[in-house]
Amino acid sequence: MKKYLKALKIRIIKIKNFYYPTINELKKYHPAGHIPNKRLLKELTVQNINETIKNLSILASSKRELIIEDVENLNSNVDEIKNFSNTFNKFNSDKSSSHNYEYLYSYIFNNINYPFNLLEIGLGTNNKNIPSNMGKGGSPGASLYSFKYLFPESRIIGADIDRSILVNDDKVESYYIDQNNLEEYFELLKIVNLSGFDIVIDDGLHSQSTNLNTILFSLEKLNVNGFLVIEDIVSWSIETWQIVNSLIPENFETKFIKTSAPAGKFGYAFLLKRLS
Repeated sequence: MKKYLKALKIRIIKIKNFYYPTINELKKYHPAGHIPNKRLLKELTVQNINETIKNLSILASSKRELIIEDVENLNSNVDEIKNFSNTFNKFNSDKSSSHNYEYLYSYIFNNINYPFNLLEIGLGTNNKNIPSNMGKGGSPGASLYSFKYLFPESRIIGADIDRSILVNDDKVESYYIDQNNLEEYFELLKIVNLSGFDIVIDDGLHSQSTNLNTILFSLEKLNVNGFLVIEDIVSWSIETWQIVNSLIPENFETKFIKTSAPAGKFGYAFLLKRLS
């Protein structure tokens, strides 16, 4: 029994170390002074991370306040909204069924020149071993085909980390990307032989660091009058978005949009437009 319990304890420690970062992995957030024990060091490090982001958010709000807008106030044209909703549902995209992004996209496409080139990151993989997957009910590439159906003369490009779902046919094209690597965004731009995008949609990993990579790329490569959409933002990350909003250059317009998703679960979107 003792041998069994010892083996079990070792296994539990290995699992904990695999799923949770050790305090040494968060060293850049350690307090500078001497801390008497590891338990207190962990508490103070976690507190430092949370409080730093919160206080930076407060400082950032004095530069450019993050105003939350309701998505349904973006567009009042019932026919346009219904057309987007029906098309998303037709191709089994969750942009209307799980969110009400039909308001958001009908607004965007009312304010952009045609034809356009569009990049959507995150195609909706079914692979349960890949983070932010759609599960067995998802339809990879559904929103790409929705946009192509609505705007047949425009170039619709997708990108995803799951190579097995990449599609290239007479309607859409898609390529591999790892959102954690900013350089791969620029490599993708070279591959598709474009100087910039008119619309960029981030519906991929849904982590703040990869969202920031998409923003950094878009600040440089979004065409004038083009739009960036960061979908499915969770409520507990709003403080980060207050900081981001305050750092966006003046030649960009921003909107932080509340959607119909359940509170705390992908209930917001960040919209950025290049003015000049």
